[in-house]
Amino acid sequence: MVIKVELATATTPQLSNDYTNNLSGLRALIVEDNRTNAIILEALLKGKGFEVFIAENGERALERLSTDTYDLILMDNHMPIMDGVEATRHIRQLGSRNAEVLILGCTADVFEETKQRMISAGVDHIIAKPVKDKELEDALYFYVDKLRQYQPTSIDDFEDELEALVIDLSISLDNEEFEQALQAVEGIEPMLEAENIQGQKLLKSIQTQLKESKVPSKDELDNLVVQLLT
Repeated sequence: MVIKVELATATTPQLSNDYTNNLSGLRALIVEDNRTNAIILEALLKGKGFEVFIAENGERALERLSTDTYDLILMDNHMPIMDGVEATRHIRQLGSRNAEVLILGCTADVFEETKQRMISAGVDHIIAKPVKDKELEDALYFYVDKLRQYQPTSIDDFEDELEALVIDLSISLDNEEFEQALQAVEGIEPMLEAENIQGQKLLKSIQTQLKESKVPSKDELDNLVVQLLT
């Protein structure tokens, strides 16, 4: 019997030219119940410039994601209360920018079925545990566009992105579309520096008002823009 087949051409992932080892300003969330593993991962990420946060299980991770935004999540597989697969599914269903965050699954499980379960849940890539710096570096290299998806690449880009979000916010408020207005504010949130206490308080106040279907004052909105540009 002769079977006709088509030969497939092997492809090589295209790497971005924008990659840099210095990832300062990006926020990473480590979801890991083993304290020693979490400390090692924290050291690796801080060495690359990340601001690092830790959640002991999937449930705690979702609590953090309900109030904060991240550029990267390192997701353990086996955890008490809520494992990595269930947590990832919940994250991908969030109604905020966190739903599209880059998620790297971390597992010591050698079974292909385990890896596929994590991928099917929404993990972007799997890294074997114990995590090696080179493997982590390669993953960040391949996914740099998604890693930096919320980071303006220049001052002009920053101002253009901010202007677009402010316009969206203004139109949404004029139409009393509070959900859309809240989404615009959530887009603005990662553009505000964490150490800007006054700006952070103002942002939280505006978010609270929008969640209560209230229109923030023009002075508050103008002040928020000032805080972003200073």
